[in-house]
Amino acid sequence: MLCKSFMTDPEASPLPIPVVRGIAGGLHAALSAWVREGSAIGTSQLTEEMLEWTLRFQTPAAARMAELISARVTRTMRSGPPSGRERRAAIARDAGARERLMENALRLATVEDLRELSAPRIAEEADVSIDAFFELFASKDDCYLAALEMLAGELLRVTAGEELSAPDWPGAVRRAIGELMLCLADRPHYARTIAAEAFAAGPRAVQGNVELARALATLLTEGAPGGTPGRLTVDAVGGAIWNTVRCQVASGRVQLLPALADHLSYVVLAPFIGADAAAEVVSEDRPAAC
Repeated sequence: MLCKSFMTDPEASPLPIPVVRGIAGGLHAALSAWVREGSAIGTSQLTEEMLEWTLRFQTPAAARMAELISARVTRTMRSGPPSGRERRAAIARDAGARERLMENALRLATVEDLRELSAPRIAEEADVSIDAFFELFASKDDCYLAALEMLAGELLRVTAGEELSAPDWPGAVRRAIGELMLCLADRPHYARTIAAEAFAAGPRAVQGNVELARALATLLTEGAPGGTPGRLTVDAVGGAIWNTVRCQVASGRVQLLPALADHLSYVVLAPFIGADAAAEVVSEDRPAAC
């Protein structure tokens, strides 16, 4: 339905499906935040702001943009996607007991029932004694919540950069989103956690997941031209990222997240610099998404 609505303009060009998926996720997140937090703005103003945000993406350049991104992704995939196996092995070797316990808590929760997961199971998988576990964490839940904080810190670290406040903000956003998608593809248990598992871990985990999406969106948009972005725009950017990750997790294609980085970059950039300029930025043939 959203795809068809973009075609009502006689000069319209179909937006790539990943872009439409990002827009849909952004609208859902903005509406969810309005309901959840009891915003002071009324439904009419909310509807107007959501419509205004949605209409900023249409451009006759969309078809050409889609072709260029698709061709670039195809070339990259033929040469072989980047592998994170060596980096993951180094992390496993160098991490201390606390880090290994948290990493394994996240990983095990994506393949086993979190409710059935136990402290001894996490300790065994991390090659840490149960006594050492309880010296570091009060319980399995305490370990898992700490692991969620570790995950959030890592994603924020990967995304952050001084260049996001520099004159070439569009290029910086593109690079930052590319790094974020690479990180999630390299650590599929992180992607699965923010897409699904965190929502089964209780109110604190759910709230932390919402706050992480908002914090990442704030990092990406606070250096945008035109001053501080509105709350709806920030929530929409976070929702676009989360929905993209969620869809890739649901389809079993987490490893292809880097291929969608330029589509996500377009969703972030277009409301600030215009759809035509955003399409030009993400169409440039330079190292970025994958």
